[in-house]
Amino acid sequence: MLAQSNTATPIVENWLEQFERALVQSDNTLLASLFHYDSYWRDVLALSWRIMTVIGADAILNELKAFNPLTKPSNFRIDNDRTEPRRVTRAGTEAIEAIFAFETDAGRGSGVLRLVPDADESNEVRAWTLLTAIEEIKGHEEQLGRKRPSGKVHSRDFRGPNWLDARKAAVAYVNHDPTVLVVGGGQAGISIAARLAQLKVDTLIGTDIRASATTGAIGTTH
Repeated sequence: MLAQSNTATPIVENWLEQFERALVQSDNTLLASLFHYDSYWRDVLALSWRIMTVIGADAILNELKAFNPLTKPSNFRIDNDRTEPRRVTRAGTEAIEAIFAFETDAGRGSGVLRLVPDADESNEVRAWTLLTAIEEIKGHEEQLGRKRPSGKVHSRDFRGPNWLDARKAAVAYVNHDPTVLVVGGGQAGISIAARLAQLKVDTLIGTDIRASATTGAIGTTH
């Protein structure tokens, strides 16, 4: 049987602590003991820099051993800004579910952990499913919340350009060229341009790209 909700938090904290210790100390025995034999790890660019799913404790152990030295994950902790650890039923299986945060050398991430009792019905719980996903790259943090541009700088002294003037100047490209040219203004093009803009990368969407047969020049309509 799983623990009641009021004891879920220390169980999750203990698992995350052991998981980080196993990674930092390269303790493969400890690492192997933390996963159910029928477990699943989904990584979204966090530890592997790929979107991948690994099935089975042995396979997960091998992949973690390979990626751990490259990304150096650390600082695993329960994310106090998200739903607290709780007892749930997923796919007909009772589990303790928790949302956590962590870091790597390159970025900051979040994840979802589900713990189930060991097969021998002991008090030990092991990871049944584990998700690790990158949220932001260090040095290129997301402009969210208080970091989000307000567009109200000009309102303080009325001397600077307003949002519309600044936007017109930005798209005119009179004195500079864009860092990135996105060819095509469909859903994918607009999405990647928006993401690059969040990272403060000057990006132009070209909706009409024509290569000249005589000069090799590129014509752009935007």
